[in-house]
Amino acid sequence: MIMKLHLALLLVPIIFIAGCAGIGDIFGGNIVTINTIDNVNGQRDILAIRSIETIPNSPVLPDFPVLLSFIVENQDKFSEAKDAKVDLFDAPIFRKDDPAKPLCNSAPGTCPPESQQGVAWCTAPCNILPGEQKQVNFYLQAPSDTDIAGIRTTAAMNFKVSYDYNARLTYLIPIVNRQEILKRQISGEKLSVQESKSHSSGPIQVDASVFGPQYILGGQNAQIIFKLRNVGSGEVKNNKIDIGKMKISFPADILDVSKGGKITPPSDFTAVTATEFENSKPIEIFKDESRRSILFTLTGVNDLSANNEPFKTFEITASIGGIDPSGNILPGYTYEIKDSTSLDVNPFRNV
Repeated sequence: MIMKLHLALLLVPIIFIAGCAGIGDIFGGNIVTINTIDNVNGQRDILAIRSIETIPNSPVLPDFPVLLSFIVENQDKFSEAKDAKVDLFDAPIFRKDDPAKPLCNSAPGTCPPESQQGVAWCTAPCNILPGEQKQVNFYLQAPSDTDIAGIRTTAAMNFKVSYDYNARLTYLIPIVNRQEILKRQISGEKLSVQESKSHSSGPIQVDASVFGPQYILGGQNAQIIFKLRNVGSGEVKNNKIDIGKMKISFPADILDVSKGGKITPPSDFTAVTATEFENSKPIEIFKDESRRSILFTLTGVNDLSANNEPFKTFEITASIGGIDPSGNILPGYTYEIKDSTSLDVNPFRNV
């Protein structure tokens, strides 16, 4: 029974992290306690490369046919990987299944992948469904004895798999009424509020937090900082998110417009509406994080006095790409994972 329970817990695709934090020397800091919940839904690495094999095994004879084979698997249980491609980008001294053909490294695409001999693998678009596995084969020709001058030679075959994906964040942030803090200071009671973050699956994760104090005080100005993180085992193509791919949306009632409330985006974001914004410049990823912090300033935050609310939670969303009305993924970035294997080519007379 214990083993079954343990296995069941391993299958749950949600990482749940919660923590409580007191607040430093700010107004209400002796009253307000923040409880932070952080959910990650699904897999970080959507595609994985598995079961890399060469037939024959190393070493092989010169001029001998070689099969490089591996499996591309979608590890996520809910989302498909869009427009997957495989590229054998570096395979020195090998040719495509014919000694008369040029070397694989002579030009891009000289040695394409195949699902079976003579049939191209994944003509675009190639979408890999949740949990699906695809066998990928490269039919190659080992170099001739002349190519390697009769010397035992070891060559690495390097390949990559790319796919399109998106990222989404739902950020629930509390605003606390100043009058509620005063009431609780008089009564000696504490106020516990909850901050919640829900991240979608995928290797690029959007994060957000209040800059400075850990909660927003009604009627005051506030700053929300967004950051992109690479939590996968590969990298974003060209190390950047293209223009117009990241969108951030605030609820209209987070501001008191009658008192001049407004949202000021950073210089590399433009307003689509008064509360929706998109990046007007590429967002560079450096050392697995966005190079610049994405800081939004909220002037004239709702003071919650209209309905005499002690506190209220507001939903802020951020996305790279998105989802259409039918629930299909609209890709926001291309992600690449790389792997390799080595093969010895050795004339039979060498011992």
